[in-house]
Amino acid sequence: MACDLSDHSTPVVASVLVLTESPVEDSDDSTESEMIPASNRFICGQPAQSYSPYNRHLPYASVLEEEAANYFKEIKANLGKCLLLSVHKTDCVSEVKYYLALYEQYFTKEDHILLIKLFFQAMQIPGIEMSTLSGIVSILNSLLRKQRLISSKDLVIEWRPLYDIYCKFIFERKNLFLMGQSYGFESNIRSLIELSRNYFAVEATKEILDELRPVLCPFTTCKIFRCAFLLGLFLPTKMFPEHHDKGYKLWFDEIVALWAGPNAIQYENILFKLLSRLAVHNVGYIDWTPYMPTIFNKYTKAMNNSVIQSPLAILALSTDCSSLVNWIVAMIGGPQSKALEYIEGLFKAVESNFHPSNMSRWNSQLTNILSRLSLTFIRRIHCERYRKKSWEPKAPKEYQITDAEIDKFVDILLPILLTTMFSRFGTGATFTALRDLAWLRPEKVIPPLVEKLYIALDSNLEAHRLNSLMSALTVVGPIMVNGLDRYEDGKTHLINLLFSSLPGLDCNDIKKCGNTFGLITNLVDSVPLMDCSAMIDIRDDLTENEYNIALETARFEEFVLIFLEKVLTLVENYSPEHRPEKIDNDPIKQSSDESYFESSMVISLSTVLYHSSPQIFDKALDKMFIFLGGRLFESRSTIKLMAIVCELFAKVRPKKVLDKFMPYLHSTIMGLTENEDVFEEDSIDVQLSLALQIASAIVVEGSALEQHQQKIIDIVRRGLKLKHSQGYKPAAAILKNCFECLTTVYPSSKNSFSLSWEQLSDFKNINPIRLWGIHEKEDDIVIDWFVPSETEITFAQKLLDEFLVTELQF
Repeated sequence: MACDLSDHSTPVVASVLVLTESPVEDSDDSTESEMIPASNRFICGQPAQSYSPYNRHLPYASVLEEEAANYFKEIKANLGKCLLLSVHKTDCVSEVKYYLALYEQYFTKEDHILLIKLFFQAMQIPGIEMSTLSGIVSILNSLLRKQRLISSKDLVIEWRPLYDIYCKFIFERKNLFLMGQSYGFESNIRSLIELSRNYFAVEATKEILDELRPVLCPFTTCKIFRCAFLLGLFLPTKMFPEHHDKGYKLWFDEIVALWAGPNAIQYENILFKLLSRLAVHNVGYIDWTPYMPTIFNKYTKAMNNSVIQSPLAILALSTDCSSLVNWIVAMIGGPQSKALEYIEGLFKAVESNFHPSNMSRWNSQLTNILSRLSLTFIRRIHCERYRKKSWEPKAPKEYQITDAEIDKFVDILLPILLTTMFSRFGTGATFTALRDLAWLRPEKVIPPLVEKLYIALDSNLEAHRLNSLMSALTVVGPIMVNGLDRYEDGKTHLINLLFSSLPGLDCNDIKKCGNTFGLITNLVDSVPLMDCSAMIDIRDDLTENEYNIALETARFEEFVLIFLEKVLTLVENYSPEHRPEKIDNDPIKQSSDESYFESSMVISLSTVLYHSSPQIFDKALDKMFIFLGGRLFESRSTIKLMAIVCELFAKVRPKKVLDKFMPYLHSTIMGLTENEDVFEEDSIDVQLSLALQIASAIVVEGSALEQHQQKIIDIVRRGLKLKHSQGYKPAAAILKNCFECLTTVYPSSKNSFSLSWEQLSDFKNINPIRLWGIHEKEDDIVIDWFVPSETEITFAQKLLDEFLVTELQF
């Protein structure tokens, strides 16, 4: 399809051609250089906008930068040719999309701005196909998503073309068919407008008002709804203070009067979102005190009416939950701010609605407000204190949230959360809110949860309370272990909680069992399970808590062995296909509880094994080996789970597990298939099926197979001759796993810490207890990659010749 581009993109075409031939000069903008992360690469002496943090860890990372530069040069050349020839090719659009997916914004700032201008002009091509337009919109969303990279002074986007495109394809009936051909176009173009309005010209606000204000009449319902919607979508609110006279001050009083008016029910939510966005983007520049009574009265009434299931109240809460909490949080801070007093009054007025006895299915909206409120509050603190440098205007220092306001905010929400966490509806949102508050003030949130959990564990009379408390502590467990330099007593509860939770691993209560696995997983995560008791004789700088914890770490081995024993007992007794409603030959269909139990068990055991020291791991491996040698399993589910457990061991230390299990498995399989009649039987021995399943599960890393090549070949030979599917399928799986781990590139097994176990055991230089709960930073992550050597390739070729070539020869 050919289109005339001469009137739309001549300057951009020239820029594209110039940039494909000449390097970019160094930039002298010091503000810009401050916003560029230190980890970003350089292109022709100028820093790249961004670079994928994951690409740096790939085994071929050294060639990716040159590859990306050459690829982008080809893209620019193809774009320039297409524009010069007035040819519209979707391939060029797709190439840019692929590049952004692979390398993110790995180009200079000048190229970044050029691409944005180019695709905005391409959107205005007359007769452009809907599929291509949808692709361009998607690319522009990707280019504008990281707005800190380009300031509003470097890029200006015209609002009129976006307005015309939106009205043409969204509001005109004749284009509804085209809309149906492009899935998600409406949401994508709306996202593009939301990203672009921050780059509208300063005069855009007046122009938009001149376009839409004539139809802003409260007595024409249809027109005012459409007008309010377009105003809420297009009006820019993120502007520098010196431009406020040309921005929100042109419409603020008028919009507030409409929103607070008596006939605003049709468009109230739309205007509320606009005002909420204005409050978020202009913290400290607008005095909201006169409007606070109206804001809080509206939603106090809505929250009370939701208990009696008022449809309008429920609609208001469900529609404006995010906007409500954004507005409320934006009003916090400042010398004269009364926002926290109003928040306290709001929740005191509706506190009874959060009690478990008053809970109904609609009250999940109320708990959702608590979750959103805490999340928005913590995001604002992050934005004011920890956000990367950006061109976006910040709130004045005196209007930023103080530590005293954080304390008061936590004190307001915490009592309600500790009550509503035992309800039947909305508990997920409650736990999320508790986690957010724990990040802010762990010393206020965690102690009551731990105290309540100890009481519930000793009682066992109220299973519902126990499950709720375990779920809550699962969410805040990592924060408790870390302490965040505010709650050092959290580490002292770790080992006691681990042992106290073990009785919860009961196959008669799958939900409690799954919650127990989740609690153990989150408590053990980022904690090296090693005996640190010798540290008390080596270091003289231990605090009292550290001294007591170091003595208790000698119990880690006991915990791991008891935990493994519990897991193996659960696996041995786990037989869902033996339920009365199941027929023997029917496929096994798991219930949601069974699926939750299996996934939580696998994650928990994997976490414990990965964090266990080599000495503890060896003890656990010996226990596992002894358990398998003295058991017979008839259930298919039990055999499957037992193979999964062995696979988890193998993924942690593959060579050690293979050396331990492969000789035993080889001798067992060879012995059970010694009689040739076995290959003609329609059934299979249970012990043989288990051995084959485990053998297929422990083949996970190519470098560990060298000493067991002949044993693997013998096992596959025998297994493929069996007639039963539980015989030949595991043998085929062994072959498949061998090819995958011998010929592919993948991360090798390693411990979960940047320090090796030898370094962690050097107590003179390292105090492992002080590392509890601390996760590695992105730049400190080191990945060891397995790259096939000649030995692995030779073994893979041998397997190929042995089992595939012979089958292909007729």
